[in-house]
Amino acid sequence: MLKQKPSESSQHPARQSISELMAREVVVLWAVPALVLAFIVGAIVFHRRHEAGRAFLSSNLSIAAIWGLVGSGLFPRLVSALDAPELSLTLANASSGDLTLKTMFVIALLGTPLVIGYTLWVYWSFEGKVDPSNESSHY
Repeated sequence: MLKQKPSESSQHPARQSISELMAREVVVLWAVPALVLAFIVGAIVFHRRHEAGRAFLSSNLSIAAIWGLVGSGLFPRLVSALDAPELSLTLANASSGDLTLKTMFVIALLGTPLVIGYTLWVYWSFEGKVDPSNESSHY
């Protein structure tokens, strides 16, 4: 007796291809260009209102959203191979192993407070204005 192939609708979500999963999520991806446009308009509006901090933040967010647009356009590939698409660098073959990720997590967990602490110490050590007329104060 021949077994029937399960229909795509009854297939387990983990067994579906990335393109099938992305096809359902395409509607969400339209939000990224809308965010780019909103942040650019926001930067212009804030600049005209002379709100430099908000204009700067909106400009930075527009750049981040543009990179999000690039990433969503390339997904799941990070770098596409021109000659052979099967040789493209994808998320799956670019990720590190579990041991490497755990090791780097511990290093980052210990290293980040050290870097932040050193940065704060340097900032507080060199705090204050430099007087250009007094040469000994800045050498």
